[in-house]
Amino acid sequence: MTASLDAALTATATRLHVNPQVDKAARHALEVMITTAYDNRPAAMRDMTRAEHRARLSDTTLTALYAHCALSLGGHYGRAAAHLLHTLDSWAPRPAAA
Repeated sequence: MTASLDAALTATATRLHVNPQVDKAARHALEVMITTAYDNRPAAMRDMTRAEHRARLSDTTLTALYAHCALSLGGHYGRAAAHLLHTLDSWAPRPAAA
């Protein structure tokens, strides 16, 4: 895990009031998800190394995934769903103003 990602996850855990046990489990789950994504990458990405694949994943995306996972593991399913929905919505392209 990079220092910038670690800092982002720590800030997110603080902001969402994630307890230490859930934080540890969510970080582990995030690493498992990154590895699984690499192992199941599309054919067009088969020539990538693990490091290249990880570098392609933005800290912003991984932090959003961590937040969803941490909230879910903490039993806050509604908050987890709302957080993920609002994050994805904020990333969606908006039509140009007329």
